[in-house]
Amino acid sequence: MTLRELGISYLKSWKGRILLAATLLAAIIFVCFFADTLARNTYIPKKGESVIHSFQSEYNPAEEQANQFQLSKTYASLSANQEAWTSSEAGLTDGVFCVSSEHSEYLVYQIDSANILEQGKTFRDFNHIWIGSENDAFYAVLNISGKEIDLTDYYILVQDETGVYGSRAILNFYEAESVNLTNAIVMGTVLAPNANIICNNTSVSGQLLGKEKTGETSFYKDLRFTGYRNIMNHLNVISLKNDVVRIAAIEYLINNDPDYRYEDYTISSSVRTRDVSAVRKLNINAQEVIFDSLEEDLALFPNLEEISINGGDLPSFTLEKSPDIKSLSITGTNLALLDISAAPGLERLILDNNPSMTVLDFTNNPGIKILSYAGTPLGWMDYSSLPELYYLDCSNSNVRDYLTISGETLPNIRMLDVSGNKNIQTFYIQTFPLLESVNCSGCSILELDFSSSEKLTYFKGSYNRLKNINFQGAINLQYIEAYGGSVESLDLRGLQPQKVYCTVKMITDEGEVYPSGFEPEPTPAEEQPTIVGEATE
Repeated sequence: MTLRELGISYLKSWKGRILLAATLLAAIIFVCFFADTLARNTYIPKKGESVIHSFQSEYNPAEEQANQFQLSKTYASLSANQEAWTSSEAGLTDGVFCVSSEHSEYLVYQIDSANILEQGKTFRDFNHIWIGSENDAFYAVLNISGKEIDLTDYYILVQDETGVYGSRAILNFYEAESVNLTNAIVMGTVLAPNANIICNNTSVSGQLLGKEKTGETSFYKDLRFTGYRNIMNHLNVISLKNDVVRIAAIEYLINNDPDYRYEDYTISSSVRTRDVSAVRKLNINAQEVIFDSLEEDLALFPNLEEISINGGDLPSFTLEKSPDIKSLSITGTNLALLDISAAPGLERLILDNNPSMTVLDFTNNPGIKILSYAGTPLGWMDYSSLPELYYLDCSNSNVRDYLTISGETLPNIRMLDVSGNKNIQTFYIQTFPLLESVNCSGCSILELDFSSSEKLTYFKGSYNRLKNINFQGAINLQYIEAYGGSVESLDLRGLQPQKVYCTVKMITDEGEVYPSGFEPEPTPAEEQPTIVGEATE
C-alpha cells in the first residue's frame, strides 16, 4: 500500500475524521482571532474629517490646547437632540445608554453628572456607558457637566466591543478639572481641556485630550473623532421661526460663493452658525406667509445690510434689532406701522403697495438717498430731514387737497415720480434744478415751466390738464411722453429729442410736425402716440 493510499485510508477512519474536524475548528478560531486583532489594531476610519491632531503627529502644544478649549466650548453649545436612558436587569448594575433607536445619524446628549437622567444619580450608580444608533453612520457627542468625574472600572462602549467605532463618539467634559479612568475601557475621544486625566490600567480605542494626563494606559489605539465637520454642518445651525428667511439665506449663500465654500448647501438645508456672518442680503418672497417674530430671525445675521420682503402678513415691523441695515424693501404687504428710527445709516427705503400704511417717520434717517412708496397712501410728505434724497417715487400715493409740488426741501432730487395723483394741480418743476427724470402722468397739472430744467433728459406727462407744453429750456431732453387729456401742442424748439410719443402737433426748429400714426412702445396711453422721426409735415 502506498503512502497516499495509507493517508486516505486513515482519513476515512473515525480517528482521522476527528483529527480533520479539530484541525478545521482550530483554523476557524485562528482566522477569527486574527480578524478581530486586525480590526482592533489597524482599523482606519473612512468617513469624516478630524480637526484634532493625533498624538502620533507633530503639533504645537499651545495651539493644540487652544483648539481643545474652542472645540469643547463649541460642542457644549449644541442643543441636545437625544435623551439618554437606563435599563436595569435583575442582579446587574444599571448602565447609561446613549443609543438612538430612530436611525438618527447625529446624536447630541447633555448629561448632568450630579443628576444623571434627572434621577438624582451619579456615575458611581452605574458601571458602563453604551453609545450607538440603528444608523451605522452615526456620530455622537456627549456633553457631560461636572468638575470631578469618576469613571473608575467603567466600560465606555461605542456600538460594539470591537472598538472599531471609537472614531464616532466624543465625550466632552467641558467643566471637568479631574477625570478618573482607572481600570476603565474607553472607546471614543475624551475631551477635557481643563482637566487632569488619570489613567491606571486604562484601555483606550480613541484619544484622551486634556490639560494633562497622569498614569499609564494598558492599551492605546489612537483613533481620532471623525465627526467634527459632519456634526457642525448638520447640528450647529441657527433656529429660525420663519422658513422663508432660511430659504432666503440659503439662496444668498449659494448665489454668492466664489470660493465654493457653500456648495454643499441645498434649498432644504439649515443655515450653519458659522455662515450667518456671510449673509449680507435677504430677499424674502413671502406670499401668503404669516410672519412670526421676523425681527428676531433677522437679528441672527450680524452683517446683514439689505432686507427685501415681498408679500406676507406683516402688520408692523421695526429695525430695532437690525440697526446696521442700509437698504429696506417691504412691498405688497398689510404693513401699517414701521419703525426705522434705530437705523440712522439707512440709505434706501422701498415701501411700494402697502395699502394699510398712512404714516411714516424718517426724521432719524438723514442718510436716505432713495425713497419709494408707489401705491402706498402716504401722500406728499415733509422731506426736509432728507438732505441727500435724490430718488423719490410717490406715484399713486393718494396725494390730497390739490397739493402744490415744489423742490424747496428737495435740493438734490434727480429722479421724481408723482404720477397717478389726481389731486396734484400745481407742479413747480423749475424749482428742481438737478432733476434729470420726471413722471407726472395722470395728474391734474395745468402748467409746466421748463426754463430751469437744463439737466432734464426724461419726461413723462401724459393725461394732465395741460394744453400747450413749452419744453424750451430743457435743452438736453431726450425722451418725451405727452399725450391724452387736453394737450394740443408741444413746443420742441431748441431741442433734439430722440423719442417723442404724442398725438398732437409738434413745433420744431424746422416748423410744425404732425404724428404719422406710428405705433410706439407700449405705454399706459389710451391713444397710441408716435415717434417724432416718423411724423409728416
